[in-house]
Amino acid sequence: MNTTTKKKGKKIKLTNNLNHKVFFGCVDNNNPKSLYINISSWATPTDENDTQYQRHLRELNKEIKQKIYNYLAYNKKNFFIKDRTIIDLDIRESGIKFGKKSFMSCEITLFSNIDLPINKESTIDELTMITNIIIGEVFNNNKHLLFSKTKK
Repeated sequence: MNTTTKKKGKKIKLTNNLNHKVFFGCVDNNNPKSLYINISSWATPTDENDTQYQRHLRELNKEIKQKIYNYLAYNKKNFFIKDRTIIDLDIRESGIKFGKKSFMSCEITLFSNIDLPINKESTIDELTMITNIIIGEVFNNNKHLLFSKTKK
Protein backbone atom coordinates (compact mmCIF):
# COMPACT_ATOMS: atom_id res chain seq x y z
CA MET A 1 0.00 0.00 0.00
CA ASN A 2 1.45 3.32 -1.06
CA THR A 3 0.42 6.22 1.16
CA THR A 4 1.50 9.77 0.75
CA THR A 5 1.25 12.46 3.35
CA LYS A 6 0.59 16.05 2.52
CA LYS A 7 2.87 18.59 4.07
CA LYS A 8 0.74 20.64 6.45
CA GLY A 9 3.36 22.74 8.20
CA LYS A 10 4.56 26.15 7.13
CA LYS A 11 7.70 28.10 7.95
CA ILE A 12 8.43 31.79 7.37
CA LYS A 13 11.87 33.36 7.68
CA LEU A 14 12.20 36.83 9.20
CA THR A 15 15.12 38.57 7.52
CA ASN A 16 15.39 41.94 9.26
CA ASN A 17 17.53 40.89 12.24
CA LEU A 18 21.28 41.50 12.35
CA ASN A 19 22.38 39.15 15.15
CA HIS A 20 19.84 36.33 15.10
CA LYS A 21 18.21 33.95 12.63
CA VAL A 22 14.44 33.95 13.12
CA PHE A 23 11.75 31.62 11.80
CA PHE A 24 8.02 31.50 12.48
CA GLY A 25 6.10 28.34 11.84
CA CYS A 26 3.29 25.97 12.55
CA VAL A 27 2.91 22.22 12.33
CA ASP A 28 -0.53 22.32 10.73
CA ASN A 29 -1.47 25.46 8.78
CA ASN A 30 -4.96 24.09 8.09
CA ASN A 31 -5.75 23.92 11.82
CA PRO A 32 -3.15 26.20 13.50
CA LYS A 33 -3.77 25.90 17.24
CA SER A 34 -0.10 26.49 18.01
CA LEU A 35 2.63 28.55 16.39
CA TYR A 36 6.33 28.66 17.08
CA ILE A 37 9.10 31.22 16.95
CA ASN A 38 12.64 29.94 16.53
CA ILE A 39 15.49 32.32 17.33
CA SER A 40 19.05 31.08 16.87
CA SER A 41 22.46 32.69 17.10
CA TRP A 42 25.98 32.24 18.42
CA ALA A 43 26.74 33.38 21.98
CA THR A 44 30.09 34.58 23.26
CA PRO A 45 30.80 35.25 26.96
CA THR A 46 31.66 38.88 27.68
CA ASP A 47 33.75 38.45 30.86
CA GLU A 48 36.88 36.31 30.92
CA ASN A 49 36.69 35.83 34.71
CA ASP A 50 33.00 34.86 34.85
CA THR A 51 32.23 31.13 35.06
CA GLN A 52 28.67 31.28 36.40
CA TYR A 53 27.17 30.18 33.08
CA GLN A 54 24.57 27.83 34.58
CA ARG A 55 23.13 30.69 36.63
CA HIS A 56 23.24 33.11 33.68
CA LEU A 57 21.40 30.64 31.42
CA ARG A 58 18.71 30.05 34.08
CA GLU A 59 18.27 33.83 34.40
CA LEU A 60 18.10 34.19 30.60
CA ASN A 61 15.42 31.50 30.37
CA LYS A 62 13.44 33.07 33.22
CA GLU A 63 13.63 36.52 31.63
CA ILE A 64 12.35 35.18 28.29
CA LYS A 65 9.40 33.50 30.06
CA GLN A 66 8.61 36.65 32.03
CA LYS A 67 8.71 38.97 28.99
CA ILE A 68 6.40 36.69 27.01
CA TYR A 69 4.00 36.25 29.92
CA ASN A 70 3.87 40.03 30.52
CA TYR A 71 3.32 40.77 26.84
CA LEU A 72 0.52 38.21 26.52
CA ALA A 73 -1.09 39.26 29.81
CA TYR A 74 -1.33 42.93 28.81
CA ASN A 75 -1.95 42.53 25.09
CA LYS A 76 -5.44 43.62 24.04
CA LYS A 77 -5.56 41.32 20.99
CA ASN A 78 -5.40 38.11 23.07
CA PHE A 79 -4.32 35.90 20.16
CA PHE A 80 -2.40 33.59 22.47
CA ILE A 81 -3.06 31.96 25.84
CA LYS A 82 -0.69 33.54 28.38
CA ASP A 83 -0.55 30.52 30.68
CA ARG A 84 0.12 28.09 27.90
CA THR A 85 3.50 28.70 26.31
CA ILE A 86 6.55 26.51 25.99
CA ILE A 87 10.04 28.03 26.06
CA ASP A 88 12.91 25.79 25.00
CA LEU A 89 16.24 27.59 25.41
CA ASP A 90 19.02 25.34 24.17
CA ILE A 91 22.61 26.34 24.80
CA ARG A 92 25.16 23.91 26.17
CA GLU A 93 26.64 25.22 29.39
CA SER A 94 29.55 22.78 29.18
CA GLY A 95 30.72 24.28 25.87
CA ILE A 96 30.69 27.92 26.95
CA LYS A 97 34.19 29.40 27.21
CA PHE A 98 35.49 32.93 26.94
CA GLY A 99 36.64 33.67 23.38
CA LYS A 100 34.61 30.80 21.91
CA LYS A 101 31.16 31.01 20.33
CA SER A 102 28.46 28.55 21.40
CA PHE A 103 25.30 27.83 19.42
CA MET A 104 22.06 29.04 21.02
CA SER A 105 18.56 28.11 19.93
CA CYS A 106 15.37 29.38 21.53
CA GLU A 107 12.03 27.94 20.45
CA ILE A 108 8.88 29.58 21.78
CA THR A 109 5.62 27.69 21.25
CA LEU A 110 2.44 29.74 21.61
CA PHE A 111 -1.05 28.24 21.83
CA SER A 112 -4.28 29.90 20.75
CA ASN A 113 -8.02 29.38 21.15
CA ILE A 114 -8.59 30.56 17.58
CA ASP A 115 -7.16 29.51 14.23
CA LEU A 116 -4.22 31.76 13.36
CA PRO A 117 -2.87 31.00 9.87
CA ILE A 118 0.86 31.68 9.88
CA ASN A 119 0.72 33.55 6.57
CA LYS A 120 -1.91 36.06 7.75
CA GLU A 121 -0.47 39.58 8.15
CA SER A 122 -1.88 40.09 11.67
CA THR A 123 -0.33 36.80 12.82
CA ILE A 124 3.07 37.73 11.37
CA ASP A 125 2.84 41.17 12.99
CA GLU A 126 2.08 39.62 16.39
CA LEU A 127 4.92 37.09 16.15
CA THR A 128 7.29 39.85 14.98
CA MET A 129 6.32 41.97 18.00
CA ILE A 130 7.04 39.10 20.41
CA THR A 131 10.33 38.36 18.64
CA ASN A 132 11.40 42.02 18.81
CA ILE A 133 10.72 42.08 22.55
CA ILE A 134 12.74 38.93 23.20
CA ILE A 135 15.66 40.00 21.03
CA GLY A 136 15.60 43.69 21.97
CA GLU A 137 14.90 43.44 25.69
CA VAL A 138 16.46 40.08 26.58
CA PHE A 139 19.23 39.02 24.19
CA ASN A 140 20.54 42.48 23.24
CA ASN A 141 20.54 43.65 26.88
CA ASN A 142 22.28 40.56 28.25
CA LYS A 143 25.46 41.61 30.03
CA HIS A 144 26.97 38.10 30.18
CA LEU A 145 26.63 36.94 26.56
CA LEU A 146 27.06 38.70 23.23
CA PHE A 147 25.03 37.27 20.34
CA SER A 148 25.89 37.14 16.64
CA LYS A 149 24.25 35.55 13.59
CA THR A 150 27.29 33.57 12.44
CA LYS A 151 30.08 31.62 14.08
CA LYS A 152 32.78 33.65 12.28
